Amino acid sequence: MYETVSLDGEEYKLSALQLIGDGGEGKVYKLDASWALKLYNEDQPKNARQLELLTSQRLYAGLAEFAAIPAILVKTGEGKTIGYVMRLLEGYQPFSVLSSRKFCEQNSLTISWIAWLFWYLHRAISTAHQLGFVIGDLRGDNVVYKIKTGGARIQENPVRLLDVDSWGIKTGAVNFPCSAIDLNIAHPTIIRAKETGQHFLASVVQYHDWYAFALLFAKCLIKCDPFHKGLYRLGNSKTRKLSGITCWHQAVEKTPAENAQLFRFNQALISEFESWLSGYRNTGEFSLAAIENLIKTGGETY
Repeated sequence: MYETVSLDGEEYKLSALQLIGDGGEGKVYKLDASWALKLYNEDQPKNARQLELLTSQRLYAGLAEFAAIPAILVKTGEGKTIGYVMRLLEGYQPFSVLSSRKFCEQNSLTISWIAWLFWYLHRAISTAHQLGFVIGDLRGDNVVYKIKTGGARIQENPVRLLDVDSWGIKTGAVNFPCSAIDLNIAHPTIIRAKETGQHFLASVVQYHDWYAFALLFAKCLIKCDPFHKGLYRLGNSKTRKLSGITCWHQAVEKTPAENAQLFRFNQALISEFESWLSGYRNTGEFSLAAIENLIKTGGETY
């Protein structure tokens, strides 16, 4: 890993004390109160090529409202691109914590409040798609939110997406596939592609992001994986996912308490979850009207 990097032609030494994140593609360091630096592992040349092209053509600029986008390229002394500088997202929480019942209880979070966050995430995904991007790795740790002290909603957009450099894009002559995806949140067609030895990352397309959105939204509402809840006698959770059999499916046995928890939501929202998580839907977006209705009616706490 590089210890000395070049930022706008000036050398900068990184300290282990600045390290704030370590993922599959690289490490993230805190530079100061406003900026962070993502440094690639040494085996990520494809990310560097994509980063250089998209930055030079300002294709990330349209994402600035809701994503941590590259501001400055990070280079070696020899001029090799090895990462980028982005805004530091201080005080943000990952969406993954919203799937914890204990976290929501401790913070008095309502169903309406969670739906409000997903309204903003929906807007972010839709905008990214309009710009030609495919997110791919839309898991709870790659989406963060910020609130005021005491859980109050903030006036500006509270949601930010991370790791934009791993997204795919197809616009004009620019065409890059996604470079990362967590198979735990991947669409069934991607799982099947990997199992048959295909180049599965090249198969990730925009409607797969809405599948991942539906899966994350469901987890945050019902506090568990919708393919794990309830008893299904014809296979395990992987079989259920590949077959599109969620906890709302009539073939899944549920206790009265589970039924009460799962069917507290309006039928339009449940139908939207079942439609996307069946794995067969490949057009349109997740229903924004269903989310807006939940914002108005979901005042219950967990």
